[in-house]
Amino acid sequence: MDRTTVKSIRTEIEMVLKKHFNEDYGVNIGNATFSRDNVVFKVGIADIVNGMAVDRSATDFKQSCFLYGLKPEDLGRTFKSNSGETYTIVGAKPRSSKYPIICASPNGKKYKFSALQVKNALR
Repeated sequence: MDRTTVKSIRTEIEMVLKKHFNEDYGVNIGNATFSRDNVVFKVGIADIVNGMAVDRSATDFKQSCFLYGLKPEDLGRTFKSNSGETYTIVGAKPRSSKYPIICASPNGKKYKFSALQVKNALR
């Protein structure tokens, strides 16, 4: 196995899972570990609520948002960063003390923000 092969396999797995689960569930193919002989992918399946996948980070946001001065209904809200880019709050990683809030850009790429950055941007 090499990186190119792993990327190709990931793409095929995503296509099959998305076709099988349609739009009923959010499918996430996570990190992969591989050696010369094999590859192991982490796969997540989540319910879709209001057009958004409720994965572990979304659940963590709802449970821990009060620690950061945010509210559960802030999940899914969009804001503009200092650079003018638009992001949507998609979850939290409470174990990350410096950048616990997970946000997605319009292209779907995820970024981590501090709670203070997000709170200030939501004002």
